[in-house]
Amino acid sequence: MSLDAAFAGAATDLMAEFGAAATYTPPSGVPVPTLASAPQRQVRVRADGIGVEVVHVLRLPAADVPAPVRGGRVQIGAAAWLIDALDADDGSVVAVLVRPQ
Repeated sequence: MSLDAAFAGAATDLMAEFGAAATYTPPSGVPVPTLASAPQRQVRVRADGIGVEVVHVLRLPAADVPAPVRGGRVQIGAAAWLIDALDADDGSVVAVLVRPQ
């Protein structure tokens, strides 16, 4: 087993253990059942480098949601989150910036 395969397997196992049942709905409207992490609040330096901003990062398995789209929606239980941007994609897990809807 390669190191990449080991990390991909670990990401899948962690998402299965700690992820919550969720539904990703892209703007096209075709819902996809998946798992999602709880949104994590982070404070980051703004792009202009002058101030800080608070963002919420939500992680989804790339196997279920390989290309999340801005304007897509993630429903976790009763909470709905709107995707603002792609934050990171390592091939196993996709991180998106979200805001409550």
